[in-house]
Parts: sequence; C-alpha cells; structure tokens
Amino acid sequence: MGAIQNNEGLIVSNRIQRQSAYVHCWYADVFEDKSMWDEYGDQGRGVCLKTTACRLQSSVKHCADLLTRVCKITYLDEHTPIPTTISFLPFSRKRTKFANEKEFRLIAEITMEAMPKDADGYFVTPDISRQVPVNLEILLEAVVVGPNFDKTKVEKLEAAISSKIPGKIVRASQLEGW
Repeated sequence: MGAIQNNEGLIVSNRIQRQSAYVHCWYADVFEDKSMWDEYGDQGRGVCLKTTACRLQSSVKHCADLLTRVCKITYLDEHTPIPTTISFLPFSRKRTKFANEKEFRLIAEITMEAMPKDADGYFVTPDISRQVPVNLEILLEAVVVGPNFDKTKVEKLEAAISSKIPGKIVRASQLEGW
C-alpha cells in the first residue's frame, strides 16, 4: 500500500490535537467523598453541581466549531502505558492512584475547519480555556453546599440560583464538617 510509519509526524499531530481539546472533569459516585471536597471543593467550603453523565451530554448546546462527548475514565496501573496512537485515548485514561475520583469527562474538541490560523494560514495555538454553553435547567439536578460551607450564605446562594433557574434544589452535604 505504500504506507509508512512516521512517529515524528504522529507525535506532532497528537500534540496539535491535544491543544485543540478542552476537558471538564466530573466526580461520578453516588456517595460524597471527603477527599474530593478537600481537593476540589475548597476544603469543603465550596459547592458541588449535581448532575449525571446523561444530563451533562444533553445540556451541552450545539457549537458548530466543537465536537463534544462525555466519556467515563478508565484507570490503568503504573506499568500499563497510556496509549497515544489515537490522540483521544489519553483524555479518557488516568493512573490507578486517581481511581477514587471515579471520574467522567466532558471533552470538547475544536473541529479542523475551526482551528485558528495565522494570516498565512498556519495553525496557531487555540485559547487555553473555552466556555461551552449549557442549558442549566437540564444540567443541574441539585446544588450541594459543602460540609464546611458558610451557613450564613446559604439563603443568598438559594436566591441567586432560583433567580436564574427556578425549582433547582440547594441541599447540604451529607458529610459532617471538619
């Protein structure tokens, strides 16, 4: 067939594709976890948006320049290489030391036609972050205030949420504060 393996070209291609993707991570367990509140919820003083993978996928509004998908993370031990031949795979793999995160991700990739180019038509690095529009009424099942959240601010949070998306529930964490 005349095909040759071009590892250098593959590495460059993968680097470009990874620069054109945005990853948003979500915790995917039924039960709350203190370590997750510590690590990602301002030591329990933050809030958590409760949703499901299906609700997340359904809530993402169509953007002509983005391909979006939701995927579950697969955890691999330290001795198993994370495949890089298909550039999407590293977005859905993590090491087993992160398995407690029970993660799923929203991945948004810029389409090839929408990749930013300079005046000469060469690809340039896209913005480091990007807002992906979502329908909050579909996305949110509830807003959970952390176990160490300032209780004097709960009413203000409830008012802010109900003014934007009526009927959404603000509830307290199931964990005790620390």
